[in-house]
Amino acid sequence: VKPGDMVHIASMDVDATIVTAPDAKGIVQLKVGMMKMRAQLSDLRTLTSTQQMLKKEQKKLERKKSMREQRVDVTMREVRQELDVRGMALDEIELSDVLRVWWKEVRVAILCSIVLAVFNFLRIYIQYHDLEVAAVVCCTLICTVLIAKSLGCLLPMLAKRLKLDPALMAAPMITTITDACSILVFFRFALAFLASRL
Repeated sequence: VKPGDMVHIASMDVDATIVTAPDAKGIVQLKVGMMKMRAQLSDLRTLTSTQQMLKKEQKKLERKKSMREQRVDVTMREVRQELDVRGMALDEIELSDVLRVWWKEVRVAILCSIVLAVFNFLRIYIQYHDLEVAAVVCCTLICTVLIAKSLGCLLPMLAKRLKLDPALMAAPMITTITDACSILVFFRFALAFLASRL
């Protein structure tokens, strides 16, 4: 084996790339993803050149797919807000529509947050057998989704009311405020549900 070769670490069932040649004790430095580690030469299984090419191509495809999925997820979250902001900029949405627009957003938020909360509650309870922690996480999740949807709808309207560009209140500002609020909400629920453990 030589540096640059791809090998399979039998004890961990992962593939790695050799970084350094084996030392006198038979220990090789490897790169597994972004992490570097050492392993015994006897624990490694060499991959043929065809297997190495297939693994490299597979990793490239997985990376491209992951990046594409992330872009789609971010785009989907921002499109709805951009449509609202664009509607305000083009005077399609007036300030008098604030309650109608807010109620429409909150209804979607309630539905989404309850579905997310139920699945997370079940997952946390099954995995950790802790009702109180599950309750804290799920109550925080519901409140955070409601806060995010409310801010995403109300802040651009506030900016328009102050004669500012509604796009100023777009994703980065709303995300920052939502993150700060969700931390406060989380700690409030943690104090309420887990006070006996503190």
